[in-house]
Amino acid sequence: NFPAPPFAAHVKNIALDAERGRLFVGVEQGALLRSDDGGATFRDLHGFFNDLHRIAIDPQYPDTVLITTGAGVYRSTDAGERWTRVTTNATGIGYPDALIVDPRDPQQVFIAGSHATPGTWRKTHTANARVLRSRDGGLHWQIVRNGLPAHVRGNIEAMSIAVAGERAELFAGTTEGDIFTSSDDGENWTRIASELPPIAKFGHNF
Repeated sequence: NFPAPPFAAHVKNIALDAERGRLFVGVEQGALLRSDDGGATFRDLHGFFNDLHRIAIDPQYPDTVLITTGAGVYRSTDAGERWTRVTTNATGIGYPDALIVDPRDPQQVFIAGSHATPGTWRKTHTANARVLRSRDGGLHWQIVRNGLPAHVRGNIEAMSIAVAGERAELFAGTTEGDIFTSSDDGENWTRIASELPPIAKFGHNF
């Protein structure tokens, strides 16, 4: 089940490998399902913390899959048969949600999230959110924060990338209604909007 009302597990993310007719479906909370026949049948995968947030398939090597969960990022190189956890709280994000694979270079991956779970935010009144970048397909990570507040109180739960040729713009939205953007692969960030309604699911703003 899902810990917040209405306590119903739900599909949160779907990733598609159209060339192979393969689907990955993430259920929050409870499952990661894979279909190899375009959705006619599904199989339950195992080997990770099964509070699924986001799924990303490497477009160059589609057997390589990344997932964000309530306990970190996991990586598989055999289409989900086996998994390796590639982040911990010490990496900088304990509760990752947003996940972006750069279509220009799939080795460049971005995640965003908070230092701990939502239950902790309600006690400390901060998510202490961050953005991390990997340049080796998710094996190693670094915090990218220049231009972001020293302490991002609201969680970063929404992230997207817009690509035109060799140029790309990253966007990140927080549960406090701020939107930040970066045009240099996360090296530098600029706030372009504030005081919007919370960019969050129910119960994640505080």
